[in-house]
Amino acid sequence: METADRAKRHSEQEVNDVREAMASIATANSLVTTEKRRLEGDLRGLQQELDNLMSMMKNSEEKTRKAMSDASTSILI
Repeated sequence: METADRAKRHSEQEVNDVREAMASIATANSLVTTEKRRLEGDLRGLQQELDNLMSMMKNSEEKTRKAMSDASTSILI
């Protein structure tokens, strides 16, 4: 009977240990998921900022080409 009680206590302890481990993993998973969402939002914002900067750069290049063309035309006149 004593052996059965010890085995039962040991099994119960193992069950409790597994439950604690599962709770810890669930918490870690939740934190990782939250951080992933935050990073994805940051990435979307950075991609939008990059798109805006690329558009500004393209516009600046076009203006520079036009200014150079206008300058060369005025020099020839």
